Amino acid sequence: MSESAPSAEQLVEELRRAKVADLLAGTCSMLASMAYGKLAPEVRDLEQARLAIDALKALEPLLPEEARRDVQQVVANLQLAYADLALAAPAAAAEDSGHEPQAEAGAEAPEREADAGTPGD
Repeated sequence: MSESAPSAEQLVEELRRAKVADLLAGTCSMLASMAYGKLAPEVRDLEQARLAIDALKALEPLLPEEARRDVQQVVANLQLAYADLALAAPAAAAEDSGHEPQAEAGAEAPEREADAGTPGD
């Protein structure tokens, strides 16, 4: 016997019982997964990753203390991964175009925080 779709009344009752904090935590989990996915080598969409990181940072103060600590750690990890990729992107672009990256041409390597454009610096 297959399950039928919930009725409108059942959905309304579930919404009444739902807690906003649980929805926020689930949303943060989804945003974190999306951010990591956007940083994956086969996708590498820094703009979308940054947007997800910024959204996590915006939601973080609204979370209960335990979830807030978890999101803060995830944001820190994402920011580091984002910064590493943002710094690597100009070097990779220079290699693709046949130009030497600045560091190899004798210029000083840029500061991670100054040039990476990481969210929240």
